[in-house]
Amino acid sequence: MSPYPTGPMKQPMATKPYILPRWLKLKDAATYSAIGVNRLVALAEEGTVRGFKDPDSGRGDWIFDRDSLDAYRESQAVDGESGRVNERVMEILAERKCRFSFRGRTETGKP
Repeated sequence: MSPYPTGPMKQPMATKPYILPRWLKLKDAATYSAIGVNRLVALAEEGTVRGFKDPDSGRGDWIFDRDSLDAYRESQAVDGESGRVNERVMEILAERKCRFSFRGRTETGKP
């Protein structure tokens, strides 16, 4: 038996553009936001972030709005007394958004 393929060569699959979903499952939301799963559920229950049990899930899985997670994290970067933005926190958030990958793909769609 030859170690080299003898059949027709397969064409590489065309890559489709990937869109990061707006609604994230609990574990993905925790990874994305760097907030623990219990804390995320608590934040959703108190109305700080937008999240709820997925009505389409038979298991009662939680889903979270990615935009509300961004808004929550960005609100933490503003000093309540002075109203000044902590630039270093904003840099970290921006870096984290760029590095976050969802099921092996970055927000831009490239693996």
